[in-house]
Amino acid sequence: MNNPIISVIIPVYNREHLIGETLDSVLEQTYTNWECIIVDDGSNDNTAYVVRSYVERDDRFKFFLRPEDRKKGASPSRNYGLENAKGVYIQFLDSDDLLHCSKFEEQLKVLIKEPALSIATCKWGSFRDPARLNVKHEYYSYQNFKDSLELLYGFGRKNEYFPPIVYLVPKEVIDKAGYWDETIVKNPNDDGEYFTRVMLNSANIFFCDTTEVYYRAGDESRLSLLDEEQKIRSVIESWKMINSNLSKYPKIRMMYVGNGIENIYNTICDSRPDLIEEYSEFFKKRKSQLSWYQKLKNSL
Repeated sequence: MNNPIISVIIPVYNREHLIGETLDSVLEQTYTNWECIIVDDGSNDNTAYVVRSYVERDDRFKFFLRPEDRKKGASPSRNYGLENAKGVYIQFLDSDDLLHCSKFEEQLKVLIKEPALSIATCKWGSFRDPARLNVKHEYYSYQNFKDSLELLYGFGRKNEYFPPIVYLVPKEVIDKAGYWDETIVKNPNDDGEYFTRVMLNSANIFFCDTTEVYYRAGDESRLSLLDEEQKIRSVIESWKMINSNLSKYPKIRMMYVGNGIENIYNTICDSRPDLIEEYSEFFKKRKSQLSWYQKLKNSL
């Protein structure tokens, strides 16, 4: 298929001041065979008005309100978007992030030539001001991987991360991996759990060094967002899921999950010793895993 459709899926909540920039970055794509599905998660500002102005301008934009009988949250909204997607490839996009205008074109050039179930990645960076986009140029994960799970190993080895915006994923892989887990709420690691399943159901990773994406950064790191008890509990549960999903791949699990556990512990040990005690089995059972992880990391 030489001109496959790409489905862009954007969950949105109260982003009247930002969603326009994000939709502009879709509209400016040099590859034009796309649909953009925006799912409103119950906004009470003028988000709907802004989005509808794009729908009226270009019928490739599709606007949905999350049905009232569906759970609230980004994951249920993404899942509703997937249910309505017609694309051969899926692009997840948050409502405040930005795509380089060549993102679709450059990644498709790579994927069309490669085996089925392959995923494309690209460079990424963070920003607070769209006029000042900072791209990460030195990154271990900026490479091809013959086995998709090796990307997770690299994340653990180098303490790296790709936001969902980086990936272009075949819908066939999404269908095998399943939808976003709607039980994971208020969790900065919901994408970590989801893309672990995506990696488990894909074949290869192909890095595209000719394009990039931009993740809007807040004032805090992902793990420093663990400022609520519910978030902490949810993050721990998500890492339990990841650990279970990787049970057949001990080397990958040790490196990736070991790094995740270390980061959680270091983030909350001083502020929430009560939760460290409550989840002592979670940490104690993996003491040998953490020890193995440190030894392996130090040997590399």
